[in-house]
Amino acid sequence: MKIDTINYRGIDIKIYIDEDPMDPRDGDNIGKMICFHNRHTLGDKHEFKDPQEALKMLHQDAIVYFPLYLLDHSGLRMNVGGFYDSDPQGWDWGQVGWIYTDKKRVRDFLGWKRITKLRKEKIREYLMGEVDTYDNYLAGSVYGYDTGSDSCWGFFGCDHEASGLLPEARAVIDRYLKVHGEQLTFKELEDEERNTHKPA
Repeated sequence: MKIDTINYRGIDIKIYIDEDPMDPRDGDNIGKMICFHNRHTLGDKHEFKDPQEALKMLHQDAIVYFPLYLLDHSGLRMNVGGFYDSDPQGWDWGQVGWIYTDKKRVRDFLGWKRITKLRKEKIREYLMGEVDTYDNYLAGSVYGYDTGSDSCWGFFGCDHEASGLLPEARAVIDRYLKVHGEQLTFKELEDEERNTHKPA
């Protein structure tokens, strides 16, 4: 479904909701999400039988971990701080698990063998970013664009600048115009093609 059109250098960037987004937990992530819920399958696959078993592992092995809270009301949302502002009584939200990382994952993903205070803070930022991305996925806030010559999907979040959607779409148009010139926009090219084939 198209939600917006932004003109850049005479060419329309059409923005759509991504109706079939990829689950970001299927990609490469420095963090692992351990979730327990009796109605929804959330986070990453794990073999923990109960939250206490998972929490014991976190105390032993995790470098950084955060609690994960799920709001289940007219859709799903997730964060690490809870939803006191929208539901102070806690009727529709609660903790469902944790996101964490350990030394092996940090070494495999970042190549870091030593975890300094600065690096630990950077790891926290990475984990928070993964939660934000997953929250957008759960909320259906995933988008794509079409410029007429190119399209791309899987941009998380409604801030299309921050998600990279608009910067990438503009770069695509810049490259297109560098090759093809700026004399005619896509619409003008289509109109010219249509007029060329009109019967006399």
